[in-house]
Amino acid sequence: RVAVAGSVTGGLIPGQSVANANLSDSFVTVFDALGVEQWTQSRGARAADEATAVSFGSDGRVYVSGRAQSAMPGAGAVGGWDGYVQVFGENQSHAAAPVVGVSLGAQQFGTVGDDNVQAMTVDGDNLYTAGIENGSFVVRHFRIGAGGAPELLNTRNLGASHSGEIAGIAVADGKLIV
Repeated sequence: RVAVAGSVTGGLIPGQSVANANLSDSFVTVFDALGVEQWTQSRGARAADEATAVSFGSDGRVYVSGRAQSAMPGAGAVGGWDGYVQVFGENQSHAAAPVVGVSLGAQQFGTVGDDNVQAMTVDGDNLYTAGIENGSFVVRHFRIGAGGAPELLNTRNLGASHSGEIAGIAVADGKLIV
């Protein structure tokens, strides 16, 4: 399977009605091994939001992270641009029905300044995000709960970003690499 996440201004689907056609909304689409679209979710805050990273969990759930200018569905806003993580599962009402993506929860975090998530990775039941919060590089460690929702375990400020960016994040041999 392949997941693609990003943002779209206006409706994702031609003719789709949206709250504000001038603001960006996050989306995620999952394709099967043959490239056939399985499901798409467009999840937006009232203000602009953008997905910046996507990962599959070992249980097949889809984790999307990004930034939002107001509360994402199922989360609370902090101020300015906030970072967020959302988790999606799949549901099929019966064998002939299409598979649909279902939001299983969200976490929104940051400072009263402008924050973002630039990279994310999932390692077993651990989820890590890295980004810039109020001008500093910040790494967050979440535990993935039984229902799939991420629970924040700790936060580490790596110091001033000096206008730099996070290029990626990974786990190798039990060590976090930023």
